[in-house]
Amino acid sequence: MKFLIAFIILLNIVPTISSSQEWRFIHPYKGINIYSEVSFSYNDNVFKYSQDDINCFVNNIEPYKYPIETYDDFITTVQLHSKIKKQFAGSNLTTLNLKLKGNLYLRNKEKSYETFSVSIYQKLGRKGNAIIKYLFLPEYFIRYYPDFDVITPYGYPYYTGCYFSKHYLKLQIGYKTFFSSDLALYVSGEKNDYNDSFNEYDSEKKSMGIRLKFPVRKFLESSISYTFTRALASAVDESGEKKNTSDDSDISNDEDQVGFSLRLDLTKKLPIAFLTELKYKRRVYTTEKPILCDPYHSGREDKGLVFQFTTSITPTPRLSFNLGYTLENRDVFSPYDITSIEEIKNYSANLYSFMLTFSY
Repeated sequence: MKFLIAFIILLNIVPTISSSQEWRFIHPYKGINIYSEVSFSYNDNVFKYSQDDINCFVNNIEPYKYPIETYDDFITTVQLHSKIKKQFAGSNLTTLNLKLKGNLYLRNKEKSYETFSVSIYQKLGRKGNAIIKYLFLPEYFIRYYPDFDVITPYGYPYYTGCYFSKHYLKLQIGYKTFFSSDLALYVSGEKNDYNDSFNEYDSEKKSMGIRLKFPVRKFLESSISYTFTRALASAVDESGEKKNTSDDSDISNDEDQVGFSLRLDLTKKLPIAFLTELKYKRRVYTTEKPILCDPYHSGREDKGLVFQFTTSITPTPRLSFNLGYTLENRDVFSPYDITSIEEIKNYSANLYSFMLTFSY
């Protein structure tokens, strides 16, 4: 990761202006674009703690639950993006995208993570297109959770880090319909593998959705989308156990997500654009285990809201700046009040970001 950051910094200081002050590529290959992105952001709730959890951490109450540096943090994100365009069949364009991204947390080092993704965009005739994408997340730290399989002599649960790795695959088919609108249908699959302390969370997700993007004005574009996701978890952490009779948590769930976005593009007159996105999701946990066996998930329903606003400034074709704000909120409901789950699982987080993108 240190090498990646040093490499991008080196690329950015290489002279890219000729004697005539015109931009030129720093590589000789046609059809290849290279982008480097560096963003700096602040998240006021990186572990998605409830307000009760934050109060306990600040006042040093039950400190065994919170072996962390801070509940907020500054994040530096570095990304390399290579785009390769070729025409293999007639005039149909094929675009290959390769992305390597690293996220570095200033105080909570264990939250730092990397992702690698590859996608292929294939033009199909004048109006159609297809996209296939694969993403790999080697390891991501969520937070510290209790491991009830470990017995401690202290009279309280043993808290340990919860990590997982992810493999994600998506296929999308798009078609340009009436009034220059774009209709897209997509399906995806995802496999999450957790560390040994939380094998019961190992899960597979399958999603399907639809998105319609349409112009409102020449400078204004809108889109609406719907996605359904079903997640099936193993719910066992030892060989020989059965899902419905084990004493482990079951995070299996069904989720509906509705999205809406509005993009105001003024780049024909001014080098600026605005994007607003709103996502609402409802997740219902489908475990059949009784409340005494799985109090955190039995009968539980989550409602989440994500609001994003981004301003993009592009002073030159090679350079752009983004200023962003994201609000994420979750409200949890359970028909049982045995665990006061609303006080434990409800959370709100604010993310403020600044991103610099340079293309070669």
